[in-house]
Amino acid sequence: MQTATIDEAVTTLEDVLVRERSLLMSGRARETAELVSEKISALQVFDDVLLNAKTRNISNSQQRRVELVIRLAQENAQHFTAVRNGLKSAINRIGAKAENSYVGAYNAAGGQTPFRNATGGYVKKV
Repeated sequence: MQTATIDEAVTTLEDVLVRERSLLMSGRARETAELVSEKISALQVFDDVLLNAKTRNISNSQQRRVELVIRLAQENAQHFTAVRNGLKSAINRIGAKAENSYVGAYNAAGGQTPFRNATGGYVKKV
């Protein structure tokens, strides 16, 4: 009976992690974030089963599956870090682009007004 519980916990967590990896690899960060509650629930069941004193003597095949799930979680963490770094880089590029952009307004000396200093109320240069 306990074997089925371990197998079910591993299978559930593995399914969530496989879906998470698929979403991360396809760049769907928002959908990945929606898996958080399901992932936490699966992790809690997984932890409860593995921490139970009666399940300390798990079979070799179950131990290999647990190790696979751990590797899958580590891989997903690396993919998530890559997605986070990519988003941060994109945000920085957009910010830098706006930083070096000019609005269609000019200052008193006739120079262009940088986008970062644009506050509105400008008169068109004639």
